[in-house]
Amino acid sequence: MGILGFHLLTGSPAFPAKSVDKILDMHVNQKPPDIRKLVPDIDDNLASFIEQALEKDVSHRISDWNEIKRLLKPTAGKQQVQVNHDEIVFLTRLQDASYQDVARVINRLKSVLEETGLQYKINMEREDNPEETMSIIAINPDDL
Repeated sequence: MGILGFHLLTGSPAFPAKSVDKILDMHVNQKPPDIRKLVPDIDDNLASFIEQALEKDVSHRISDWNEIKRLLKPTAGKQQVQVNHDEIVFLTRLQDASYQDVARVINRLKSVLEETGLQYKINMEREDNPEETMSIIAINPDDL
């Protein structure tokens, strides 16, 4: 989940390399770039989740489902999303985006999810404000 979140938020893999051997080596031996430097306005809880999910030391890697849900829960005062007990939801809000821009983002996201083999569902809703588009992506954690 951490590597997928990193890729989706930054638009780049955490460990870019040309060979599978090099990618695997980087996964095992290198820390990923600091996502806060790449995405300065990232939510603190989301950044914390990604950092903990990418932790090299297994004893420090996030594994408690309740802690994961706490970190990924929408912030109070923001739009609430109904989440089933077996889902993780990424909520993306795009403002001042054309339909074509939103379609490019959704298609890129679909490609990344399809590469991982995860089950997913995408819902797009236009709010009353035509300049705002909301996309909800639900992934069943049993498939992780």
